[in-house]
Amino acid sequence: MDKRNNSKRNTLECLKKICFNPLFILILIILGMVSYLISVQMKIGVPYWDVYNYLNNAIIFAGMGGENSNTINYLSPLLPFLTSLAFRMGFVSINTIFIISAIFFMIGVMGLYFLFKERFNSFQSLSGALIFVSFPVVLSWAVSGCTDIPGISLSISTILFLIVGLKKDSRFLYLILPIMVMAFMVRYTS
Repeated sequence: MDKRNNSKRNTLECLKKICFNPLFILILIILGMVSYLISVQMKIGVPYWDVYNYLNNAIIFAGMGGENSNTINYLSPLLPFLTSLAFRMGFVSINTIFIISAIFFMIGVMGLYFLFKERFNSFQSLSGALIFVSFPVVLSWAVSGCTDIPGISLSISTILFLIVGLKKDSRFLYLILPIMVMAFMVRYTS
């Protein structure tokens, strides 16, 4: 009986540690925001004409046809390529590019949290990440299918791996060039 109470107490203490962990709180907030933003974006539809071009390029990359292959020459290819992979798996919808943008948004917020954590404590890092998320310009473009937020997210990841590679483990330096190239390929001005 005493072992049972002890294991219940340990389980409750472990759950308290997890629930009051700033990273867990950030993940819950970001998942809630992303699910709401995706539902709103799905009702609105495509907000900007470039997203149509990205979707057209994704259809061309997936080998499903496409109307105009001239846009491949001047648009960044990574977001349409990732969307084309989802198209090949059978998820052919406008919403696919919104979901891929949302994944990049979550990666960027988590990367910013860990970047802040290199300098500040957990709660200050949580506050900084939440301030970033609450910017109106970030909220309006977070899941829109444009390349702004994915470019920012990959740039944040590049800086994070540079700092972690220089301070803690030099193996992270190997990730800098590929992620920097990916940031460039998702948005040329990154």
